[in-house]
Amino acid sequence: MTESMLPAEIVISIIFGILQLIVGLVSLWQQHYFRWAARTRRRGRRRNTF
Repeated sequence: MTESMLPAEIVISIIFGILQLIVGLVSLWQQHYFRWAARTRRRGRRRNTF
């Protein structure tokens, strides 16, 4: 019985690992996007002041 449970645990751990990887990639993308948006806003404000 323990042998039949081992593949299920492996599959679950792989699924959670993939989900964790997706969440990490999304958070990195959000961080990059918000930095780019803030940089663009700052450039726009500088142009308006001149």
